[in-house]
Amino acid sequence: MEKDKNIYEDMSMVDVALKILEETKKPDTIVNIAAEVFKRKGIEKVDPQDYIQFEIDFMLSGYFICCAEDLEGTRLWDLKYRQNSKLLNQDKTYIDVVDEVFSEDALKYEMQEELLAQDEDEVLEEDEEESDDETIYDDISDEIDEEDEEDDEDYDEYEDLDDDEDYDDDEDDEFEDLI
Repeated sequence: MEKDKNIYEDMSMVDVALKILEETKKPDTIVNIAAEVFKRKGIEKVDPQDYIQFEIDFMLSGYFICCAEDLEGTRLWDLKYRQNSKLLNQDKTYIDVVDEVFSEDALKYEMQEELLAQDEDEVLEEDEEESDDETIYDDISDEIDEEDEEDDEDYDEYEDLDDDEDYDDDEDDEFEDLI
């Protein structure tokens, strides 16, 4: 066996990053972590594609979490199991933990308020839909009434054939001989 064999040579880059963060026991930037990973693996000239692939693998591995930012605004990464996710805010900064404890009743009350607000929104939406339906029905009804009035006017223009004065019996007699 070789004395100088690099122990990191056969490890994946993500495994090397895990080892580095376990040893340092503090969060670090992904740039610093990547530089140390490539150094330990013996890679002197880093291809940009390799660096990008490392970042992707690092973030998708699920072992690491963005936990804070340094003074320059660069995100700091740490091992997920070392960070209490309940202490992390949406923007990944620490929340000051206050000894304020919410009672179960307060939480139930908040949930009930949210449910009531959602129900009210649904009722308002249904009322708006019904109002729209009524408006459409009224418009259609008005159009039908207008068409009926026009048809009535057209009907009045034609003479009623049932009137006795319009019907002449003598005309029928001419055609009786043909039958």
